[in-house]
Amino acid sequence: MKYNHIDVIGLGPGHPDYILPAGLKKIKEADVLIAGERNLEGIPTSDKEVLIIRNNLKELIEYINKNYQDKKIGVLVSGDPGYHSMLSYIKKNTQGIEVRVTPGISSFTYFFSRLSMVWQDAVLSSVHGEDTDFIKLVEENKKVFFLTDQKITPNYMANELMKKGITHKCFFIGERLSYADEKISCLSVGEAAQYPTDSLCVVVIADE
Repeated sequence: MKYNHIDVIGLGPGHPDYILPAGLKKIKEADVLIAGERNLEGIPTSDKEVLIIRNNLKELIEYINKNYQDKKIGVLVSGDPGYHSMLSYIKKNTQGIEVRVTPGISSFTYFFSRLSMVWQDAVLSSVHGEDTDFIKLVEENKKVFFLTDQKITPNYMANELMKKGITHKCFFIGERLSYADEKISCLSVGEAAQYPTDSLCVVVIADE
């Protein structure tokens, strides 16, 4: 059988319970799964070819371009593919191949639900490998969601806000979302400035 597309499948925040049924169906149908090692936790792969995403995106794109017609390829991404995922990179580098997207539960959807907080009035942003003026966003908005990374951490952000005299905000920090060791903290700016994190986090910074 010849195929004319690949699937990009959102896995939700992490735990397999939060993968949508449509995503599970696509995973089951795939001959090849391309995913980060952590994203394969709880995913049945015994009957599939598995390629691990590391610092090898160029090689993976070459594989997709060469094999997509003969193998049903599924690329697994955390959260929702439409929010700061590999989708843009894949579409840019697989020109001529149809990319079909199966949505997932985004990190911000999950986190706001755990906070019992609405997000229609929030600004959604990221400092994960991006040059984002997070101070300006926090100054100008009542509620901002951020993806963070190992450089722009919650405590770094809090310390930078303190330098600007912004101390009236609340930090909601989410770690290991949806997993058994999930941790959610509600801190003042001063407390967040001293708060150590050892993993990638999501953060909501909101007015008190």
